[in-house]
Amino acid sequence: MMLFYSPKRKNEVKGSPKREFKISIGLGIGAGYLGGLLGVGGGNFIVPALVWLGFDPKNASATTAFIVVFASLSGFFGHATLGNINWKLLIFSSVSSIAGALLGSWLMHRKLEAKQVKKIIGIVLYAIAAKMLWGLIAH
Repeated sequence: MMLFYSPKRKNEVKGSPKREFKISIGLGIGAGYLGGLLGVGGGNFIVPALVWLGFDPKNASATTAFIVVFASLSGFFGHATLGNINWKLLIFSSVSSIAGALLGSWLMHRKLEAKQVKKIIGIVLYAIAAKMLWGLIAH
């Protein structure tokens, strides 16, 4: 659906700060609840919701990337307190994630247009849905 959706114009998104705060809180709680319930990242819900609300796909992706850092840190600290850390995997994943983030942000800023970002997000969400369906069928 997101591939075919055209966001509202920028001036239609703006509301009162109180309204934006309420939307942000509701979106965060909803995405966190659904992400935790389904075992997927909350970004799967936040990006499409922000685009639906009229935000530029680039800004929606960047906002979600920033939010995910805090959710990931809370999960990391939970595992660290239980002693469930594979340090070799942590170091490899951290270096790879940093390299991927630098490359992705460069591409997002320099090479991709909002329409291209929207298509990439849509394709990734369809791939996640297909993987989840495959998991249901395979079991």
